[in-house]
Amino acid sequence: MTGSHFFKRDELEEILFSVKDKTLGEVDKNHVFDRTKTNPKITGIAGDVIEQSVLGYPADQAQRPDLDVDGVPTELKTTGMRLKKDGAKNVYEAKEPASITAVSINTIAKEVFPTSNFWHKAEHMLFVFYQYEAPKTVPAAEYANFHIRGFSFHEFSEDDKVIIQRDWQLIHDFIADIQNRYTEEEAKREYPNLSTIINKQTTYLDTAPKYPHPPRFRLRKRVVTVIIQQSFDGERFEKLPGKYHGTSDVEKKCAELLRRFFCYSMADILAHFGVKVDPAEKTEPKQYAEQVIVRMFGGTAKKISKIEMFRKLGYIGKAVTISSRGTRTEDTKLFSVDFDELTEEWIEDDGVLREKVFEDSELYHYLHDNKLLCAVFQEDHPSKDGKITLGDNRFVGFKIVDLSDDEIIAEARKTWAETRALIKRGELEFVPCLDKNGNQRFTPKTGIPMGAPNLPKSQDHLLFFRGTGQDARDKVTINGVTMLRQDYWIKGTFLVEKLQSLPIIGGEQLSNSHKSKARRNETP
Repeated sequence: MTGSHFFKRDELEEILFSVKDKTLGEVDKNHVFDRTKTNPKITGIAGDVIEQSVLGYPADQAQRPDLDVDGVPTELKTTGMRLKKDGAKNVYEAKEPASITAVSINTIAKEVFPTSNFWHKAEHMLFVFYQYEAPKTVPAAEYANFHIRGFSFHEFSEDDKVIIQRDWQLIHDFIADIQNRYTEEEAKREYPNLSTIINKQTTYLDTAPKYPHPPRFRLRKRVVTVIIQQSFDGERFEKLPGKYHGTSDVEKKCAELLRRFFCYSMADILAHFGVKVDPAEKTEPKQYAEQVIVRMFGGTAKKISKIEMFRKLGYIGKAVTISSRGTRTEDTKLFSVDFDELTEEWIEDDGVLREKVFEDSELYHYLHDNKLLCAVFQEDHPSKDGKITLGDNRFVGFKIVDLSDDEIIAEARKTWAETRALIKRGELEFVPCLDKNGNQRFTPKTGIPMGAPNLPKSQDHLLFFRGTGQDARDKVTINGVTMLRQDYWIKGTFLVEKLQSLPIIGGEQLSNSHKSKARRNETP
């Protein structure tokens, strides 16, 4: 392969094993970091160190795979990852999406996927992972303190390839259509829609930055995180039976499950799959929601997050109950807030520092990457205490809430902007919780004064903050203000309204016999 850098795989593995757990500064024998003295905001410094000081070849911007490994063209990607708390343990996640190659707007319309510049780079990849160990954005020179944690040769499965090819084709066809319909000047006004319209339709890929900045193909952060966790955290994500190449396949399965389990109680479904639950137990269905969804789809894990398909396609499981008082669902936790990420500045690929905008944020990308897969249950006999009896909930189907919904994005933007401004202006403060006589309240368990930061709350915001921790002593400090660790939440009343506006997936296909049994409250 002309211009590539040739390695035998065992030689390459020996080199990369030798630098594992060393810092980027320690392995920089060719003094790549010297460039940061005159250009402190330079980007891609970690990749430059791996290429020039570890593997020993000069900077290379050619649009072809970097390496030839035993005759196989292989793209090298140096990728950052962070430690994230997941329950009682810490796991690695991708710091950001993985940029693969330029979209090449002027030439992509003439390409076909199997021989495209993109697939030529993505078909065989070598990830080298370093740990981003700073709590916030740091100058390029400080990357010298980050440790190299390992590497992984990666090839996508056939199912993954189908999804990636579909994504690439959407991007290709969008650009080709613009070029067929518009003059060159008119087309320039249409290209920005690549990131606003097409990114909502793709599954594994997106494009960034927004035109007129030269857009690049990227692997979504959630996809890179699965690759990382399979490599470093010993995760063995369960593969479901069947083929799932996108939302349409998930919806097809939802419709099939509706016909099979319509009007079954939650306890009946769990019993069908051998999960023992006391049908008289009074409990909120969230305890069993993910198990119900996973088992119905043919899996055995207790959590959706342990299923490869759900992780890569970005589905979060939730049970929703329709009671005599209407649809009920609780506020839903999204993910833990990284306040350093929220308030950092943004460095473009060309090293230019600019004000960070909402579209750069972790919150924006999370919402665009995920959907709620809601299993909807009908409550037959409401209890006097208002709690839900597990055995009385009857399955009536699935609904999917897209978290990139325009209304959700608009509200998230407001929450994000208000919070960022609050912190940057130094107006974040801790508000004491007082009793009716105006006296400070204390937690019964720890005796610590009760209160909360003046962050956006649920009474005024669709997206809001709520503290979490093992107890009142489990706290963090932001701008000198001590508080419980914070999570982003989405308001349950909004989800109720959104769900009420959505049809049951496959509901129009139910037979009259199914519907009559539902009216008689019979289990099919």
